[in-house]
Formats: sequence, structure tokens, C-alpha cells
Amino acid sequence: MSFEGSSGGVCAVHTTIPATSTCSRCGNYMCDGCRGLGREDVCDACEAVIGSFPLTRDGFDATQALSYVWSRYKAEWVLPTMLSLLFFGVNMVISFVGNMFAVWFTSPDSIVPGLLASSLVQLIGAVIQGVILAGIFRVAVVALQGQIPTVEHVAEGMRRSGTLVVLQLGGFIIGSAFGIPLGVALESGAISPSDTSALCAVAGGMLLLMPVFIYVGLGIQNVGVETLIDPDVDIVESFKRSWAVADGARGDLFVSGLVGGFVMLGGLVACCVGIVPAAGVAMYLTTATYLALRQGMVPPPTRRFEG
Repeated sequence: MSFEGSSGGVCAVHTTIPATSTCSRCGNYMCDGCRGLGREDVCDACEAVIGSFPLTRDGFDATQALSYVWSRYKAEWVLPTMLSLLFFGVNMVISFVGNMFAVWFTSPDSIVPGLLASSLVQLIGAVIQGVILAGIFRVAVVALQGQIPTVEHVAEGMRRSGTLVVLQLGGFIIGSAFGIPLGVALESGAISPSDTSALCAVAGGMLLLMPVFIYVGLGIQNVGVETLIDPDVDIVESFKRSWAVADGARGDLFVSGLVGGFVMLGGLVACCVGIVPAAGVAMYLTTATYLALRQGMVPPPTRRFEG
């Protein structure tokens, strides 16, 4: 809040200098010299707590966000790239073990044991993936706010991984709710692989539900990120905040997701090796989008994460 030209207000730190604005977080008067380097609406002390971040909800542009994300990613690229590599490595191991279990436990009489064994492996993998994702997103939060990410930030994220694990498990349950019954139906003969009408009906039903999944997904996709921004938020409040931030901004979230998808596609085209850093950049973009859109919609953090 600016009040240039008013009389009586002096800077809370430099008491001989007239104040030109107030900190949007603590309310203290501040002069131009006390404004945060990254965010002029907060004082230096508050910026040290909440970090600096230049993107805002008003006039948000996904391409500008990508430009900022790329500048922050390449400045400290080693740690997020290693985490992305770990994430992909875990995915490959889970996929390989799951396929092996499916083969081992599938008999000529039934595919159900193989499906269940593979699903168990995927379930364990979902938990591990959630923990790794929490570390990646915590690194993204601190890097995008102008700080240098460290291994301790990874540990902070992993200690707060419960919400992302729940989301991963939710995705697993939804996928299993469609995949396992369909597999059983095909095996039992209730649906024949040659019965195109039945298969088209299933596919058509899923397509009809797709807008609902997208709408809800955009509303809750940043639940885990919120818990890695504010150490005081619990899982219930993070769902409320993610939904509130998405209200009126689903278009921005969707476009940002498309841009991230194109980044991933570009990484895949780049001899497949580029998919690892591309995934890191895409997750940075997801985080940057939410950081921008949450401004003014939910309270800023009041304290730092503790070790």
C-alpha cells in the first residue's frame, strides 16, 4: 500500500526517512530502501520469510512464467535434475517389476492374480513417487522464490509428503477402479474383445466424464504444492486453498499444463535424454503457476519451514 506524499509516516527501520509504503504482510512502514529485492510490496524482513517471486495472478501469462522458470532452473539445475532422474528411475523400476509380477502370477486359467500382483507393485510405487515429488516441489518453491535449493529443502519436502502420497494413491485407486473391473470383465467373457459396441460404450463413457475429471483435477492438482509453501497448512485446508485458487483461473492452469506438456514433448524428442530436465522444468512451471495464482487468494505463510 503506497502513501507517497503523506505526512507523519516514517520508516520502521530508518526512523529519519519518510515512509513511502507499508508492508503488505506485517504492516510496518517502509522506505524505498527497505522494500524487498524481489517483491516491492513486502519489507526485507518479510521477504526473508516468504521469499521473493515476481509473477502475479493479474495478467498471468504462461509463456512469461516459463521464461522465469527456465532462468531459475538453469541457475541451480543439478539438484532438480537429479531428483527428476530419481523419479524416472523409480518409475522404470516400478513398471518393470509390475510387468514381471503380472507375467509370473498370470495363469492360463485367470489373469486376476497377475492384475492384483501388478497393482500391489503400483500401489507401493505410488507411495514412493509421492515422497519424491514432495522433494521436487519443495525445491521448486524455494528456487522460484529466489533462494538456493539444498538437500535440506528436499528433506523438508519429503517430511511433508503425506498430501502428495494421498493424491498419488487417489490416482491409483481411480485407475484401478476402471482398469481391474475391465480386465475381469474381459476375462470372464462379460465383455468380448471383439465386441466393439461394448468397448466403444466404455470409451464413450470415459470421454463423457473427461470434462468432470479435468474440472475437478484442476481444482485439486496443487493441494500438495500448497503444503510445501505453507508449513502451517494441513491436508484439509490445502484442499480448500487449492480449490479457491483455481476458482476463476482454471483457464490459466489448463494453458500452463499444456505448455508444460509441450516442454515434456520437446524433451522426449531430444533423444529421450532431455525428458529428465524437461520434467523438472514442467514441475517448476506447475509450481510457478500456483505461486502466482495464489497471491491475494490465500494468506501468505507466516513462518519458515523448520528442520
